[in-house]
Formats: sequence, C-alpha cells, structure tokens
Amino acid sequence: TRSVMVDDSSPDFTYHGSQWFVDQGSLDLPDQGTPVYNNTLHGTTESAYFSYSFEGYLPAHLNLQGSMIDVRGTNIYRNDTGWSMVTVDCYVDNFHIGSTSSSTSNRSLNNFQWCFQEGMLETKHILEVYAAVPKNQTFWFDWLVYVPTAGASLESKIVFISKEDPNVNYVSDWRNISGYPKFTTQHGAGVIFQFIGTSLSWYGGSIPENMGNSPTTGSYSIDGHSPTVFNLKNYPQNSQNFQKFFETPTLPMGQYNLSVVFNGNNQTVPLSLDFFLVQNGTLSTNTSSSTTDIPLLPSTSPSNKQQDTPLPIKIAVIVGSIAGVLLVLAFTLWYVCRLERNRKQRRKAVEDEDGNGPS
Repeated sequence: TRSVMVDDSSPDFTYHGSQWFVDQGSLDLPDQGTPVYNNTLHGTTESAYFSYSFEGYLPAHLNLQGSMIDVRGTNIYRNDTGWSMVTVDCYVDNFHIGSTSSSTSNRSLNNFQWCFQEGMLETKHILEVYAAVPKNQTFWFDWLVYVPTAGASLESKIVFISKEDPNVNYVSDWRNISGYPKFTTQHGAGVIFQFIGTSLSWYGGSIPENMGNSPTTGSYSIDGHSPTVFNLKNYPQNSQNFQKFFETPTLPMGQYNLSVVFNGNNQTVPLSLDFFLVQNGTLSTNTSSSTTDIPLLPSTSPSNKQQDTPLPIKIAVIVGSIAGVLLVLAFTLWYVCRLERNRKQRRKAVEDEDGNGPS
C-alpha cells in the first residue's frame, strides 16, 4: 500500500507551546543509525504537543487490519545519574493509540519510533502527539507516515512507495534478504519504474556485512534522456539505512519512465533499493502503458562501455561508400555503352558486306 510521508517542516503541522525550535543538521550523525529526513527536526525542551489534521486511514476501536500511522523522531540516550526520560503519548480523535519513552533504547537514534498503530478506519481525523519533557531533556520530531483515503488530495504531498510496489520492475539478479533492502551486485542490473509526479528520490539502505565495499556508481535516466551518474559510497555499517542515492530535478506534472543501472560489481558497494519518495505522486499503481517496452540503459562503466565511432570516421565511411557505388554505376554504364557500340559496328559491317556481294 502506498502512503504519504510528511516532514516536520510541513506547514500542515501545528506546534502548540512556545518552546518549539528547528534543528538543521546537528543530529544528522553517522553513529545515530540513519540520517535525519530532509535535514530538519522540531524539538522542545518543555512539555508540549503538536497536531496534524488529515484525511486517511487512522486507528479505530475496531480490530481492523491493513493500514497504519507511524510517527518518527530522534531519541537522545543519556546514562548519567539523575536524568529522567522523555515520555510521548499519541492520540487520534482523543483515542489513545500508544505511549513510548526514551528509555526503550540504549543508544541515541534517529528514525526512532514514537507512535505506531495498525487497524484503520477511513475518515477525517486529528492526530495529537504529547511530549512530557523533563529538565535537561529534549523531545525531537522528524516525520510521520499515513495512508490517505482514495479521494484525498495529494497536492504538495510526498508519496512513499516501497521496494515491493508492483510497478517496480527489477532487471537481472536482485536479492531479497529479510531485514534488508533489495540489492544487487551484478554489473548492468537495474530497475525500471513508471511513476506520476513532479520529482522522485531513490532511498537505499543497509546491506549484509560480507558484501563488497569499494565505492562505485549507478546511473539513471528519465524517459530515455541522457543518463545522470550518482555515487554509491561505502557507508559505515551502522549508518547505512535511509540513504538517499539520488533525486531527480523538478519536472512538470506528468507520467515518467525511470531507468536505473548499476555500474559496479561484486567487489563494490551493491546498489540497494528500500523505497521511493515521489513529490505529488499517486496512490494508484495503474499507469497508462506497460514498462515492458521501456529499455534499460547500458552501463556507463568504462570497461563495459562500447566505444562510439568518431564522427569524422563515420562521415569518411559514408562518403567512401557513396563514391564506391558511383564508381560501380559508372563502370556498368561504360560497359553497356561499349557493348552497344560494338553491336552497332558488327551490324554495319554485315550490312556493308551484303551490299558488296554478287548480284
């Protein structure tokens, strides 16, 4: 199921209380598990809450299954004596959906789950997240994900599309190991994906420790245009989740064909895919045409790239071919004319001989 991802910087959030502030980058650290999404966090050093109104599938009293709401932030771990933990309570339409404290983790982590609930009812709702913040502590909020109703407006929304989406077509050998993104180590392997929106970001993540670790590249193309190369780095093992490999330029609203190729091999960092984020995307997986007709770009690796014939050589070959054809035609015409001339000469000789014979 496709869902909507909302960053803490969205104007759709209402932050209640005077102590909220924005952090940009100071907690985006290698040892905190994942990067901060969009490089921003909202924090408060006092007890406060925020709210978010939207139309979607939200927790109900019934034990329904299928969709969810997920609220994430940063947990700062402290082991000094006398400290108290941050406690977070989440409500939907005054219905309590869960409580979490910072003591549930023994290390500082980004992408820490403050609230999560499965079992949904399709309607308009209000989410409220309350943080009880003791002295010398900070509550951090990063992003949330929810599943909107079928008719909800997605204008200016970011659509979360997982690696298992039926529109994602994997070309060649891709591995699927539980707990990891899909990944490939095969040179020239790729992905073909048809999407509707105005931009797309590709996110990969952690890979098994026994994989190659040399930096390499991949390349992507939109609608068969010239490929753009992106880097695949050797991230530390504990900070490989939620890594953005590339983001397309902003495009006019429409349908596009994405083609991605891996330029590395089994000695390099693999290419992995965890999810896409599509600006102004759609919930539907139906597109107007099949991806089976979309070609995969050739790898841009120097060792596997075919050398194009230089343009002057191509022109010389063409000119030479034309000259050869003209020469053959000229010879054929000369030969035909010569045969015709000889035939006329023989006929004239016969006529002269008949005219001079006995009467």
